[in-house]
Amino acid sequence: MGVAIALHNLAIIAQDQGAFEEAHRLYSASFETAKRLNDPYSMAKTLHQLGILAQEQGNLGDARRLYTESLKLDKMLNNQDGIALTLGQMGRLAEDEGDMQEAVRLFREALDIFEQLGSPYLNLAREDFTRVEDHTNISD
Repeated sequence: MGVAIALHNLAIIAQDQGAFEEAHRLYSASFETAKRLNDPYSMAKTLHQLGILAQEQGNLGDARRLYTESLKLDKMLNNQDGIALTLGQMGRLAEDEGDMQEAVRLFREALDIFEQLGSPYLNLAREDFTRVEDHTNISD
C-alpha cells in the first residue's frame, strides 16, 4: 500500500503544479497499484482525485463518472468521510454545470455527514451550501 500512497501523493504535487498529464499518469499508477493490492479505500481516494483533475480540466462527464465510482466504493466501505468529500465535489460539479438545485442537495447531504463526524471540513461545507443556497434563493 505504501507505493500506492506515494504515487498518490506525487500526483497531488504534480496536480498542484499544473502538470496535469503527469498527475494523471501518477494517479492512474496509484489506482492500478491499489487495485492489484485489493485496497478499495485507496482506489476510492484516487478515483476522487482523478475526478477533481478531470473537473479542473473541464472534463465534466469524466469527473461525474469518477466521482460516482469513488462514491460507490466509499459507500461499500461505509467510509463516511470519503462519502461526504465526494458528495461535496459532486456539488461543485453540479454548480459548475449550473444545476443549483442539485448542488444544494449534494452540499446539504455532505454538510449533514460532516456535522455528524465533527469534521475539519465542516466550515468549508457550510460555505459551499450557503453560497449555492443563497444563489438559488436569488434565482427563485
